[in-house]
Amino acid sequence: PAKAKSRPPVEEPREKPVRAARRPAPVEDDEDEDDEDEVERPVKKKKKAKASSIVFIVSLLVVVSSIGSTHSSIMTGARVTFAQARDGLMFGFLGAAHKTHRTPAVALWVQAALSCTAALWLGTFEKLAGGFVFTMWIWYGLGGLAIFVLRVKRPDVHRPYRCWGYPVVPAVFVLSAMAMTGLSIWQDPGTTLPWVAVLAAGIPVYWVWRRLSQS
Repeated sequence: PAKAKSRPPVEEPREKPVRAARRPAPVEDDEDEDDEDEVERPVKKKKKAKASSIVFIVSLLVVVSSIGSTHSSIMTGARVTFAQARDGLMFGFLGAAHKTHRTPAVALWVQAALSCTAALWLGTFEKLAGGFVFTMWIWYGLGGLAIFVLRVKRPDVHRPYRCWGYPVVPAVFVLSAMAMTGLSIWQDPGTTLPWVAVLAAGIPVYWVWRRLSQS
C-alpha cells in the first residue's frame, strides 16, 4: 500500500503584544505640583532675604574694618616719611609740618597722591588690598631682621623694651614672613613681582638722592 505523504505542521499565528498606550498625567498631579510651588515660594523668598541680609552685614563689617585699617596706615605711614625727612633720610620737603595743626601735611598729601595713583592703576580694591598686604609682610620681616642687625652693630644702646624670646621668637617671625612672601610670589607672580620691582626701585633712587645731597 502507498504511504501517506506527511504534511508540514501548520504554525498558529502569534499574537502581537499589545503595548499600553501612554496616558497623559492626570490633572491632579499638576495641581499637586502647583500647590507645592505655592508652599515653597515664600520659603525661598525668606531664604533669599536672609542671605541678602547676611551679605549686607558682612560687607558692612568689612567696610568698617577697612576704614579702621586704612586710618591706622595713614596715620603711621605719613609720619614715618615725615621722620625720615627730618633725619635726612628722605627729601627735605616731606618733613614740613602744617603751620596750624602741626601735622605732617606734605607727607600726607604725597601719600594720598600715591595711593590714588595705585588705586587707578590696579582698578579694584581687592588688588590694592592684596598688594598692600604683600608689601607690608616684606617690611614686617625686615623689621624683625633689624633686631639682629642692631644687636650686633649697636649692642650697648639703651633699649626700653627687649624682644621676648630672643633670638628664637624674632627668628621664627622672620622665617614666617619670608615663607608668606615666597608663597605669594609662587602662587601669583604676575601680581606680586611688580610690587617687588616697585620696592626694589627705591634702592637706586635712594642711592642717587644720597649722591646728589652730598654733592
